[in-house]
Amino acid sequence: GTSRHRTPHQMSSSWLKHRHLPKVLGLLVVCSFFLALECGASLMEEKSRLDRILDVLDEDAELWWRQRSDLDVTFFGGQVRTDAQGWRRVEPAPTVPSAVDREPFRILVLGASPSFGWGVDDNQTYASLLQAAASRELGRPVEVRNGAGIGYSSHQGLVLLDRTLATWSPD
Repeated sequence: GTSRHRTPHQMSSSWLKHRHLPKVLGLLVVCSFFLALECGASLMEEKSRLDRILDVLDEDAELWWRQRSDLDVTFFGGQVRTDAQGWRRVEPAPTVPSAVDREPFRILVLGASPSFGWGVDDNQTYASLLQAAASRELGRPVEVRNGAGIGYSSHQGLVLLDRTLATWSPD
């Protein structure tokens, strides 16, 4: 007679084909499904707080960082616009009738995130509010520049003061 002995290879391939192939394929489908869900979830994930901050900053050799130039973004709930230097824009004060043709009184705001105006629109920063109130009270134009920066320390404030005094003279 003919012997029905199978080699180990024939036994394992037969075992896989007949008994466990549907289970292995099912497991692969389930793993693929969960992998696709994980990829989709990571695409929908909101940026971390730090990533959102870093999105609006540039490196600076002396300051270590500064706000990006010419921003126009919503940042932690407030509309933030910066000028060519990366300074927060200050909303123009209403014109005071008696202030026509007078030199503006110049004020420089330095500081950290609260002075920058974290979480508020440009017209709600205290630099914008100061400009409007000072113009009304002094009866003359007031120009406020907001040099405050996100997370700045006294080191950055001193560097900015030195840089600013070289080109602009606050009163």
